[in-house]
Amino acid sequence: MFSALQAMSSHKTGHPWHGFETGGISWFTDLSLPDPYYLLPVGASATFLATTLLQDPTMVHSQDQARMMQYAGIGLSVFFLPIMATTSSAT
Repeated sequence: MFSALQAMSSHKTGHPWHGFETGGISWFTDLSLPDPYYLLPVGASATFLATTLLQDPTMVHSQDQARMMQYAGIGLSVFFLPIMATTSSAT
């Protein structure tokens, strides 16, 4: 599904899907371009980070596993931030 949305909003093909250039709201009116203020990628990364940090550590078998899952979540939220910042707002 991600690939389909990305292909529909891509300027690489020469013409994004009808409605992607005018279908946005607020500060991201053109959904075929990345967010110019980085609010969407930072918000998505912050939400993922908050979910990672606020999860209950007693849900796993050991404290070591809980710590490793927390570090992995922190790392992934930082890793995906530049990727999300360069993709179109629609994806």
